[in-house]
Amino acid sequence: MYRTVLIIGIISSLFSCACDFEKEDWLFNKQELNHFSSFEKGDTIVYSSDFGACDTIVILEITDHNTDSDINCGGLMPPKLENNKSVKIQHLPKDNWKTTTTNGNSGGSIIREDHQSLLSISKFPELAETSFQISFQNFNIITDNLTVYLHEQDTLINGLKYDSYYKFEPNHPERLEDSTDISIIIWTEKAGLTAYQNMGGHNFVKNKR
Repeated sequence: MYRTVLIIGIISSLFSCACDFEKEDWLFNKQELNHFSSFEKGDTIVYSSDFGACDTIVILEITDHNTDSDINCGGLMPPKLENNKSVKIQHLPKDNWKTTTTNGNSGGSIIREDHQSLLSISKFPELAETSFQISFQNFNIITDNLTVYLHEQDTLINGLKYDSYYKFEPNHPERLEDSTDISIIIWTEKAGLTAYQNMGGHNFVKNKR
């Protein structure tokens, strides 16, 4: 009987143990959530250029993040913990940046459609790391250090004043080939994607609501 209880106790400890990380490495803080504050599901956002062109997106979804600080990390091979929050978008009038997964056994029917995540923040508590990703059209950057991109100075963009902004360049600038490829993105906590510039030197700014 004692042996049975001991075995049950060992198995229980393997599959339900406390997580060995700080809560701030798992839960989103106020500043991280501020990056999502300008987005609402169903919003249509237009970016106009200095030569009369425009890009339009619709906010499809703002995914939920985990707010529960009591996480079970047990198991013989527990999965890598990740707390993610993202903003899914659709490009209009045609979404050229949507990826699809098809079923080759049923005439290529679509299994899943994955819309682009304009913003995605992932927290990996076991590594004490936070990953920040921006994807827009063919622009993509992933970083775990926002501070190096931060400019703490007053600036006017489309007549609106911002006391700080982030200036991003893509992770792989060598892949930029076309004049329409985006080379610089300006991001603010107040407005999210605020402005961007393409390889042709044209600037796009977020329209006022």
